[in-house]
Amino acid sequence: MTTTLGIEYAQTDGFRPLCLDLRTPAVPEPPVVVFLHGGGWLRGTRGAFTPGLSDAQSFDRLVDAGFAVASCDYRLSGEAHFPAQLEDVDAAVNWLHAHGPEYGVDSSRMVLWGVSAGATLAALTALRRSDVRGVVDWFGPSDLFAMAEHDTGDAPEDTREARWLGGTAETLPGLARAASPALQAHATAPPFHISHGTHDEHVPFAQSEALAAALRREGADVEFHPVDGGQHFWLGVDDTAPLFARAIDFIRRATASPGPIGLNRRERKKSMRTDIHDVTLEGGGHGFRVRVYPAAQPNGAMLVWLHGGAFMFGTLEMPEGDQVARRLSAAGTTVVSVDYTLAPLDALEALAPPSEDPGFPSPEQLRAEAEAAGPRARFPVASLQIVEAFDWAVEHAKQFGALSDQVALGGASAGANLSTGAAMRLRDRGTTAPALLALVYPSLHDAILPPNDELARLLQDVPPTRIFTPESRDAINRNYLPDGNDPFGYAFPGGHDLAGLPPVLVVNAELDSLRASGEAFAAELARASVDVHVVRQRGAMHGYLNEIGHPAAERTLALLADAVEQTIRDGARS
Repeated sequence: MTTTLGIEYAQTDGFRPLCLDLRTPAVPEPPVVVFLHGGGWLRGTRGAFTPGLSDAQSFDRLVDAGFAVASCDYRLSGEAHFPAQLEDVDAAVNWLHAHGPEYGVDSSRMVLWGVSAGATLAALTALRRSDVRGVVDWFGPSDLFAMAEHDTGDAPEDTREARWLGGTAETLPGLARAASPALQAHATAPPFHISHGTHDEHVPFAQSEALAAALRREGADVEFHPVDGGQHFWLGVDDTAPLFARAIDFIRRATASPGPIGLNRRERKKSMRTDIHDVTLEGGGHGFRVRVYPAAQPNGAMLVWLHGGAFMFGTLEMPEGDQVARRLSAAGTTVVSVDYTLAPLDALEALAPPSEDPGFPSPEQLRAEAEAAGPRARFPVASLQIVEAFDWAVEHAKQFGALSDQVALGGASAGANLSTGAAMRLRDRGTTAPALLALVYPSLHDAILPPNDELARLLQDVPPTRIFTPESRDAINRNYLPDGNDPFGYAFPGGHDLAGLPPVLVVNAELDSLRASGEAFAAELARASVDVHVVRQRGAMHGYLNEIGHPAAERTLALLADAVEQTIRDGARS
């Protein structure tokens, strides 16, 4: 064995030099294990594997098995907050790729091995790169939101995790999510070997359970080894040799073949489609299509989204459809936008009077444009199509780096109505159901509900073209469901049995005559013991998602992104 200590691999301005110790076996071009120490990101040193284990019991075992070991520094939380540590690990990996051959190691066959806090860094690094063959994760934190609920006796702002982030998970949710491997799992993850003691009081055993479950949902290769009675740093384990033997066997398999990454991972990567594209489906006796907006950097979330338009209008290209989908996909959520079959135009003349804006189309122009959209049909065609679209999304979620059991459903205006009716169908079917229902300025009752005094006063200053009257709403609803026969609430869910629906986000526009429906529906959900979050967008009128850059639209897009991502966090904990 050849040991070279204190190799400087990075020097960041204002910080100490970062070094690694490289141990190499007496074999040509061995694979390399990058080791990351533990210590709660607060302390620790590259020179110790874990407390209580000598070099002969740790580093030397790996070298004797034929692997080079690069044990690396990284900045501690007293020196820099997250994500500085990931930058350091990236720098070490890059240095090994550039200089490993000078030391006789094959850095194209690289595995990351971390313990405790180092395991979190190893997992996050491997999930962000495509040049890592595998990860050995020993008892690492994987979900910082769940760790925040673990009682350590410290004040929330003084926990190891908070000191690493620079604040609590509650105050820095974006950073906490980015620092949680269980919430970053994706379909192209490299193989993982995870070991954790069942009696670990510092990092709960459930942390590794959550990471293993998240990776398996993505179809990644995972070996999960509970160690009965094991405590943190393997206290309570009489003989760690079998634990090393299992990990070494994993590394040997992960690094066996030449080349930068294994075949299975390359094939999974190729199977992920990244371009916006249309898919033709059939539902309710009519053909229809969905447009898929794959996330460039998938966070595991997927949303089936429906535009509005009084059941009669709307296209995939309108901002309420296209801009919502593009913005959410840019934030990490894959969006499946549904081009459902529209209802006939019989209610067109009952809508609000034409706008005084000379550029606003007349009813005749609207009819001519809408008639070019293709065949039309009344309830239940669109409702059944939404169920088909949701089922398609669940079946194909993994192709886009999304979790098939955490697909959300939502829409705006009539699209919110349709998504809710479809959610009730899925609930009653008793199989796969949405993880979240997201409703923006919805109309959910088979009549326009009377406004309260406050809303009535506000509506006095709203242009008539932006207000739904009882007469226009009744015409729209009878056009969609002529006989009003809706025993199960699939056409108009308000006033029906809502028990068993998933968590619901309701976003109402303040200056909207349909706000009364959204607020009443939220109260009905609460009475049915359904988790509901209600938001009123101040100063906004109905349809504001079609106004690109509108402040309410920007706030709503952020709400939608966070709500859909929350389903992934909750799913990783369950």
